[in-house]
Amino acid sequence: MKKTTSERLKEYMNMTGLRQVDILEKCKPFCDEHDIRIGRNDLSQYVSGKVTPRQDKLSIIGMALGVSEAWLMGYDVPMERISDNIKCHPLLMQQIEQEYGKNASTALKLYVQLDETDQIRITERMTVLLEDEKYSSKAKNGASPA
Repeated sequence: MKKTTSERLKEYMNMTGLRQVDILEKCKPFCDEHDIRIGRNDLSQYVSGKVTPRQDKLSIIGMALGVSEAWLMGYDVPMERISDNIKCHPLLMQQIEQEYGKNASTALKLYVQLDETDQIRITERMTVLLEDEKYSSKAKNGASPA
């Protein structure tokens, strides 16, 4: 059964020993960077379950805690942020950039920040683009799509 954001925040706090004030402190640099405000009252209401955070605030909390937004929302997914894994593996990103170009590594960095629904939408859109005649004719001639 799906958990709530409140349950996930409490679970995280129990695992790490952090208090709400500690979480707010971790959020501060991300709030400043993205011009989003999360106050004591906001976090208190998220933890109590009275309010569910908006997507922008959920993203800030996820980045600050190093957990995925989907996990925070209560879905049965790994707790760890995928995009943070990629940031931790610069050699992987360097290999992708060398093999496929800077646009490929940028696309991957952006893709992993999307939730699963939007990842599916992007993948479907790419599939439609690849069905375009200009890509199928290149593939027939042995050239790979640009």
